[in-house]
Amino acid sequence: MNIGTGIDVTIDGFQYTGVNFIQGSCDNLYVKDCKFTWNSHWGDNDIYLSNVFKYFSFENNKVILPYDVGAALQPIGNYNGSGTASKVFISGNYFQNTVLATWAVAVNLSSCQGEVKNNTFVNLDDAVLIANKCGNLTIDQNSFSGSTDGVDADHIAAIKFWGNGDGTSMLSGPINITNNFFDDCDFGVSTNNSPLIFGCTCKH
Repeated sequence: MNIGTGIDVTIDGFQYTGVNFIQGSCDNLYVKDCKFTWNSHWGDNDIYLSNVFKYFSFENNKVILPYDVGAALQPIGNYNGSGTASKVFISGNYFQNTVLATWAVAVNLSSCQGEVKNNTFVNLDDAVLIANKCGNLTIDQNSFSGSTDGVDADHIAAIKFWGNGDGTSMLSGPINITNNFFDDCDFGVSTNNSPLIFGCTCKH
């Protein structure tokens, strides 16, 4: 499904099995009470939003990932520390990777602001990736389990920051990680290739 610029879309109570469900640049996208089984392989993203989006709400959905995926959700924003656009609200969802040998990512946030809260993530190599100029972002009251392969060197984590690779951070504002539950994860929070993360508050 390709969605053009300037359109508001609501998807409610839908069931879908396949790949590349939404590729778009819509203004506002609301997805709720759906069940998805996404069969994408490496490099694919099942919901991909380009940097013109204003608001993305993903609530009370069930997402099953039986294969390798680039990311189930990949909103690419243009947040840079101010403004109201590139805002996400991801809440009340269940994400599960059903084939443990695969590299499955649930949420890949790039230059976004908003909230990721009250979600359940099961057996995902990296459940939430925070990249580029994200800021004004809260990760709160989520449950993460099984983000592990037992190899510390690859930094598999429930929540992972992804930066420049030179030890610097591109974040444009505070990241608050609070009241989350981690079980059987190699790392709860990993800075991986951007170890100097400024403005991040972690509270257990």
